[in-house]
Amino acid sequence: MLNKFIFNSSITRAIANCAYNFNKAQLASSPEINDVDSGIQFKKLKLNDRDLSETILTIKSKKRKQRDQKIIIEGNVLIKEALKAHLKPDKFIFSDIRKLNDFYKDIAKIVGNNVVKSIENLKVPQTDLTFYSALTTCPGLIAIFDKPQLIPKKSNALPITVISDGCKEPNNIGAIIRVCNSLPVSELLLPKGNVDIWDTKSIRGSSGSVFHLPTQTQLSWEEMDQKIGSDDLVLIADNNLSRYKSENVLDYDKIPDELITNKGQFCVIVGGESQGISKEALSFAKTRDWKVVNIPIESTANSLNISNALAIILFELRRKFNLLL
Repeated sequence: MLNKFIFNSSITRAIANCAYNFNKAQLASSPEINDVDSGIQFKKLKLNDRDLSETILTIKSKKRKQRDQKIIIEGNVLIKEALKAHLKPDKFIFSDIRKLNDFYKDIAKIVGNNVVKSIENLKVPQTDLTFYSALTTCPGLIAIFDKPQLIPKKSNALPITVISDGCKEPNNIGAIIRVCNSLPVSELLLPKGNVDIWDTKSIRGSSGSVFHLPTQTQLSWEEMDQKIGSDDLVLIADNNLSRYKSENVLDYDKIPDELITNKGQFCVIVGGESQGISKEALSFAKTRDWKVVNIPIESTANSLNISNALAIILFELRRKFNLLL
């Protein structure tokens, strides 16, 4: 039975791969239509077009997303932000040619006509567009982009690296990215166990900040150990103070000046929504100079949202940097 299951699974995977490659070829061979009024060339797809459905589902698949290096971005605002960040567009999926034409006129001023002409346009029924959308209300335009390979560090970045330890919610990781980009920090590191930062909801939660912030994902803690200097000060954001000795705990607004002036680089670790700081993260911190940063809150409040807590700590650090450095 086991051999039969493995055999059947192998056949299923092979058929799925063949179907995907065939569907991509079919999609590419669809006839081009030239809209007379706008001059936009596009391919008109039928309701429930199987080829496009396979393409969308393939990109949304976690394993395929890592291999094919494609991401999905929804809505004019985020697509425009991706273009400003020089992400490479592949396909635009739309239902209203007039709205697409208006959008193209807008973005041509930003990226130029050559980029606009390089995009493959696919016209689908509105019901399909709504089905493909990951959002409650379909924004009217879905784009497929190449995933950015390297986002450069900003020249004004603070000497802070943030580690997200086990964030499971796309909206929360998006908010963390947005906070990190707003300072900005040098980099955001995400060990294994975090939600995908290129998930559609993560991108939306970041308000496009993910296009501008240097990030590294799917790291092991051994790799993390190589990326954070042995002399860096590690600050753990955690309100579960019972885990720590009192001498290792500081209130966020009482970080001693000498810690700021004596340390060249800083690392801030923020835990997940429900589990908090993992054993692996704590073990990592204890190999360096480390402190737990506490944010006093009203006793009737259970805790702060992780992105809010991170924002309080990071902006307090920036205030001290501006005063002391």
